[in-house]
Amino acid sequence: MKKYSAKELKDFVDRAYSMERIEIARNFLNTLTFNDKFLYYELMMDLSATEEALNKKYGIRSAYEGDYGSCCPWNAPGMSVKDFI
Repeated sequence: MKKYSAKELKDFVDRAYSMERIEIARNFLNTLTFNDKFLYYELMMDLSATEEALNKKYGIRSAYEGDYGSCCPWNAPGMSVKDFI
């Protein structure tokens, strides 16, 4: 297996700009053997930070996070579909 430098791996992680690419990067990093566990931790934290930024930027929300929008108001606490039929 090819040996990658820390700079190559950091550049690879920096190119993960979508949720799909973040998952691919995580799977790839998990297949490698690291001599420096701190580098592995740092790369995974960078991926997590990118993932959180994407979630915040695109507003990925659900009814579990308190978004009871007009598309599904029956998810609000104490409400059910029966209240709207």
